[in-house]
Amino acid sequence: HNRHAPATIGGRGIILAIFTLSYAPLRIAGFFPESLCQLRSCSQIPLHLYIEPSESNPAYRNEVETTETNRRSLAEGSIPCPASDPLCAGTTPTPIVSKAASLDRRRGSSRAVDKQKKAHLHPVTSPAQYDSEVLGTAGKNTIVVVRFHAPYCKACKMIKFAYDRFAQKTVSSTNPANIYTVKFVDVEILDQNDFPDLDVPATPYGMIYHPTLDGLGLQVVERAPIARRQFSKFKKILNCYRKGMCEMPDEFFTNPHNMFEDENLIL
Repeated sequence: HNRHAPATIGGRGIILAIFTLSYAPLRIAGFFPESLCQLRSCSQIPLHLYIEPSESNPAYRNEVETTETNRRSLAEGSIPCPASDPLCAGTTPTPIVSKAASLDRRRGSSRAVDKQKKAHLHPVTSPAQYDSEVLGTAGKNTIVVVRFHAPYCKACKMIKFAYDRFAQKTVSSTNPANIYTVKFVDVEILDQNDFPDLDVPATPYGMIYHPTLDGLGLQVVERAPIARRQFSKFKKILNCYRKGMCEMPDEFFTNPHNMFEDENLIL
Protein backbone atom coordinates (compact mmCIF):
# COMPACT_ATOMS: atom_id res chain seq x y z
CA HIS A 1 0.00 0.00 0.00
CA ASN A 2 3.01 2.30 0.13
CA ARG A 3 4.03 3.72 -3.25
CA HIS A 4 7.54 4.51 -1.96
CA ALA A 5 8.50 0.83 -1.56
CA PRO A 6 11.32 -0.23 -3.90
CA ALA A 7 10.52 -2.22 -7.02
CA THR A 8 13.44 -4.69 -6.60
CA ILE A 9 13.94 -7.29 -3.92
CA GLY A 10 17.25 -7.38 -2.17
CA GLY A 11 19.03 -6.66 1.08
CA ARG A 12 18.84 -2.93 0.63
CA GLY A 13 15.33 -3.14 -0.81
CA ILE A 14 14.11 -5.02 2.26
CA ILE A 15 15.52 -2.36 4.56
CA LEU A 16 13.77 0.32 2.59
CA ALA A 17 10.49 -1.56 2.58
CA ILE A 18 10.61 -2.06 6.34
CA PHE A 19 11.47 1.57 6.93
CA THR A 20 8.78 2.98 4.67
CA LEU A 21 6.10 0.72 6.10
CA SER A 22 7.03 1.59 9.67
CA TYR A 23 7.35 5.26 8.78
CA ALA A 24 3.90 5.50 7.18
CA PRO A 25 1.99 5.84 10.51
CA LEU A 26 4.34 8.65 11.50
CA ARG A 27 3.52 10.56 8.32
CA ILE A 28 -0.21 10.07 8.89
CA ALA A 29 0.13 11.38 12.44
CA GLY A 30 1.82 14.52 11.13
CA PHE A 31 5.40 13.64 12.06
CA PHE A 32 8.47 14.20 9.88
CA PRO A 33 11.92 12.59 9.80
CA GLU A 34 13.16 14.93 12.51
CA SER A 35 10.98 12.97 14.97
CA LEU A 36 13.53 10.19 14.71
CA CYS A 37 15.93 12.50 16.55
CA GLN A 38 14.38 11.25 19.75
CA LEU A 39 16.00 7.88 19.07
CA ARG A 40 19.24 8.88 17.42
CA SER A 41 20.96 11.98 16.14
CA CYS A 42 19.62 13.30 12.83
CA SER A 43 23.17 13.61 11.59
CA GLN A 44 23.61 9.83 12.07
CA ILE A 45 20.58 8.77 10.01
CA PRO A 46 21.98 6.98 6.94
CA LEU A 47 21.25 8.83 3.76
CA HIS A 48 20.41 5.55 1.98
CA LEU A 49 17.20 5.37 4.04
CA TYR A 50 15.80 8.22 1.96
CA ILE A 51 14.52 7.39 -1.52
CA GLU A 52 16.15 9.39 -4.23
CA PRO A 53 13.86 12.25 -5.34
CA SER A 54 12.30 12.06 -8.75
CA GLU A 55 9.52 13.61 -10.75
CA SER A 56 7.12 10.91 -9.53
CA ASN A 57 7.82 11.25 -5.80
CA PRO A 58 9.01 14.78 -4.80
CA ALA A 59 7.62 14.41 -1.27
CA TYR A 60 10.79 13.15 0.37
CA ARG A 61 12.92 15.71 -1.45
CA ASN A 62 10.80 18.52 -0.02
CA GLU A 63 10.93 17.03 3.47
CA VAL A 64 14.72 16.70 3.39
CA GLU A 65 15.15 20.28 2.15
CA THR A 66 12.72 21.60 4.79
CA THR A 67 14.50 19.68 7.54
CA GLU A 68 17.90 21.02 6.47
CA THR A 69 16.54 24.58 6.26
CA ASN A 70 15.01 24.36 9.73
CA ARG A 71 18.21 22.89 11.14
CA ARG A 72 20.26 25.79 9.71
CA SER A 73 17.75 28.36 10.98
CA LEU A 74 17.86 26.89 14.47
CA ALA A 75 21.64 26.79 14.48
CA GLU A 76 21.80 30.44 13.44
CA GLY A 77 19.27 31.40 16.09
CA SER A 78 16.97 33.07 13.57
CA ILE A 79 13.85 31.32 14.87
CA PRO A 80 12.86 30.63 18.51
CA CYS A 81 12.97 27.05 19.64
CA PRO A 82 12.15 25.37 22.99
CA ALA A 83 15.06 23.56 24.58
CA SER A 84 13.07 20.29 24.62
CA ASP A 85 13.00 20.17 20.81
CA PRO A 86 15.55 17.60 19.55
CA LEU A 87 16.51 19.90 16.69
CA CYS A 88 17.76 22.39 19.24
CA ALA A 89 20.37 20.03 20.59
CA GLY A 90 23.75 21.67 20.41
CA THR A 91 22.32 25.09 19.58
CA THR A 92 21.56 28.15 21.67
CA PRO A 93 17.78 28.70 21.47
CA THR A 94 16.52 32.23 20.95
CA PRO A 95 14.05 33.03 23.78
CA ILE A 96 10.54 33.66 22.48
CA VAL A 97 10.13 36.55 24.92
CA SER A 98 12.95 38.43 23.22
CA LYS A 99 10.54 39.73 20.57
CA ALA A 100 8.16 41.09 23.19
CA ALA A 101 11.05 42.68 25.07
CA SER A 102 12.29 44.26 21.86
CA LEU A 103 8.84 45.71 21.17
CA ASP A 104 8.66 47.08 24.72
CA ARG A 105 12.03 48.75 24.32
CA ARG A 106 10.92 50.25 21.02
CA ARG A 107 7.69 51.57 22.53
CA GLY A 108 9.56 52.96 25.52
CA SER A 109 11.97 54.75 23.21
CA SER A 110 9.04 56.16 21.21
CA ARG A 111 7.35 57.38 24.38
CA ALA A 112 10.59 59.02 25.54
CA VAL A 113 10.97 60.83 22.20
CA ASP A 114 7.33 61.94 22.32
CA LYS A 115 7.79 63.16 25.88
CA GLN A 116 10.89 65.10 24.87
CA LYS A 117 8.98 66.73 22.00
CA LYS A 118 6.19 67.79 24.36
CA ALA A 119 8.52 69.11 27.08
CA HIS A 120 7.31 72.64 26.29
CA LEU A 121 3.73 71.71 27.31
CA HIS A 122 2.76 71.25 30.96
CA PRO A 123 -0.25 68.89 31.26
CA VAL A 124 -2.87 69.52 33.95
CA THR A 125 -5.66 67.12 34.96
CA SER A 126 -7.08 68.54 38.21
CA PRO A 127 -7.90 71.91 39.85
CA ALA A 128 -5.15 71.40 42.41
CA GLN A 129 -2.60 70.80 39.67
CA TYR A 130 -3.95 73.84 37.81
CA ASP A 131 -3.32 76.06 40.82
CA SER A 132 0.20 74.70 41.10
CA GLU A 133 1.16 74.94 37.40
CA VAL A 134 -0.58 78.25 36.64
CA LEU A 135 -1.19 80.36 39.72
CA GLY A 136 1.89 78.99 41.44
CA THR A 137 4.22 80.02 38.63
CA ALA A 138 7.07 82.03 40.10
CA GLY A 139 8.72 84.95 38.38
CA LYS A 140 7.48 88.39 37.42
CA ASN A 141 8.64 87.97 33.83
CA THR A 142 6.63 84.88 32.91
CA ILE A 143 3.37 84.82 30.96
CA VAL A 144 1.26 81.66 31.26
CA VAL A 145 -0.87 80.48 28.34
CA VAL A 146 -3.53 77.88 29.08
CA ARG A 147 -5.21 75.76 26.42
CA PHE A 148 -8.38 73.79 27.24
CA HIS A 149 -9.15 70.90 24.93
CA ALA A 150 -11.16 67.66 24.79
CA PRO A 151 -10.39 64.30 23.09
CA TYR A 152 -13.71 64.32 21.21
CA CYS A 153 -13.32 67.92 19.95
CA LYS A 154 -12.76 68.09 16.17
CA ALA A 155 -11.70 71.74 16.30
CA CYS A 156 -9.06 70.82 18.90
CA LYS A 157 -7.60 68.18 16.59
CA MET A 158 -7.53 70.62 13.68
CA ILE A 159 -5.49 73.17 15.65
CA LYS A 160 -3.35 70.72 17.63
CA PHE A 161 -0.33 70.50 15.31
CA ALA A 162 -0.16 74.26 14.65
CA TYR A 163 -0.56 75.04 18.35
CA ASP A 164 2.11 72.56 19.45
CA ARG A 165 4.55 73.87 16.86
CA PHE A 166 3.85 77.47 17.89
CA ALA A 167 4.34 76.62 21.57
CA GLN A 168 7.65 74.87 20.91
CA LYS A 169 8.90 77.74 18.77
CA THR A 170 7.84 80.33 21.36
CA VAL A 171 9.50 78.55 24.29
CA SER A 172 12.78 78.08 22.42
CA SER A 173 12.86 81.66 21.09
CA THR A 174 15.82 83.83 22.11
CA ASN A 175 14.63 87.09 20.56
CA PRO A 176 16.06 89.94 22.72
CA ALA A 177 12.99 92.05 21.92
CA ASN A 178 10.87 89.76 24.08
CA ILE A 179 10.62 90.97 27.67
CA TYR A 180 8.59 88.02 28.94
CA THR A 181 9.07 84.28 28.71
CA VAL A 182 6.04 82.07 28.09
CA LYS A 183 4.87 78.91 29.82
CA PHE A 184 2.27 76.75 28.06
CA VAL A 185 -0.18 74.73 30.16
CA ASP A 186 -2.40 72.06 28.59
CA VAL A 187 -5.71 71.17 30.26
CA GLU A 188 -7.94 68.31 29.12
CA ILE A 189 -11.53 69.05 30.11
CA LEU A 190 -14.58 66.83 29.61
CA ASP A 191 -17.17 68.64 31.69
CA GLN A 192 -17.64 72.12 33.13
CA ASN A 193 -17.62 70.57 36.58
CA ASP A 194 -14.02 69.48 36.07
CA PHE A 195 -12.89 73.10 36.57
CA PRO A 196 -16.01 74.92 37.83
CA ASP A 197 -14.26 78.17 38.78
CA LEU A 198 -12.79 78.81 35.33
CA ASP A 199 -16.01 79.20 33.31
CA VAL A 200 -14.79 77.37 30.20
CA PRO A 201 -17.78 77.28 27.81
CA ALA A 202 -16.28 75.26 24.96
CA THR A 203 -13.11 73.85 23.46
CA PRO A 204 -10.57 74.75 22.22
CA TYR A 205 -10.38 77.65 24.62
CA GLY A 206 -7.45 79.78 25.71
CA MET A 207 -6.45 82.02 28.59
CA ILE A 208 -3.44 84.33 28.92
CA TYR A 209 -2.15 85.06 32.42
CA HIS A 210 0.06 88.14 32.79
CA PRO A 211 2.15 89.10 35.84
CA THR A 212 0.54 91.73 38.06
CA LEU A 213 2.12 95.17 38.43
CA ASP A 214 3.63 94.27 41.79
CA GLY A 215 5.04 91.06 40.31
CA LEU A 216 3.58 88.95 43.11
CA GLY A 217 0.99 87.06 41.12
CA LEU A 218 -0.81 86.50 37.82
CA GLN A 219 -4.05 87.81 36.39
CA VAL A 220 -6.13 86.82 33.36
CA VAL A 221 -5.75 89.44 30.65
CA GLU A 222 -7.23 87.51 27.71
CA ARG A 223 -9.64 84.60 27.37
CA ALA A 224 -11.21 83.47 24.12
CA PRO A 225 -11.73 80.55 21.75
CA ILE A 226 -8.62 79.53 19.86
CA ALA A 227 -10.07 77.52 17.01
CA ARG A 228 -8.35 77.66 13.65
CA ARG A 229 -9.99 80.88 12.47
CA GLN A 230 -8.99 82.73 15.67
CA PHE A 231 -5.52 81.26 15.99
CA SER A 232 -3.66 83.93 14.00
CA LYS A 233 -5.13 86.66 16.17
CA PHE A 234 -4.20 84.68 19.28
CA LYS A 235 -0.55 84.47 18.21
CA LYS A 236 -0.44 88.17 17.38
CA ILE A 237 -1.84 89.18 20.76
CA LEU A 238 0.52 86.88 22.66
CA ASN A 239 3.56 88.28 20.83
CA CYS A 240 2.44 91.81 21.77
CA TYR A 241 2.30 90.83 25.43
CA ARG A 242 5.74 89.23 25.22
CA LYS A 243 7.23 92.50 23.96
CA GLY A 244 5.56 94.48 26.74
CA MET A 245 3.35 96.51 24.41
CA CYS A 246 0.59 98.43 26.18
CA GLU A 247 -1.54 99.13 23.12
CA MET A 248 -2.95 96.12 21.31
CA PRO A 249 -3.33 96.37 17.52
CA ASP A 250 -6.85 94.98 17.78
CA GLU A 251 -9.02 93.62 20.52
CA PHE A 252 -8.49 89.92 21.04
CA PHE A 253 -12.12 89.28 21.79
CA THR A 254 -15.35 91.19 21.75
CA ASN A 255 -17.67 88.56 23.16
CA PRO A 256 -15.76 85.40 24.05
CA HIS A 257 -18.89 83.24 24.02
CA ASN A 258 -20.36 84.05 20.61
CA MET A 259 -17.87 82.26 18.33
CA PHE A 260 -18.39 78.63 19.28
CA GLU A 261 -19.76 75.80 17.21
CA ASP A 262 -22.44 73.72 18.89
CA GLU A 263 -20.42 70.51 18.65
CA ASN A 264 -17.59 72.00 20.73
CA LEU A 265 -19.74 73.26 23.58
CA ILE A 266 -19.14 71.71 26.99
CA LEU A 267 -22.59 70.83 28.29
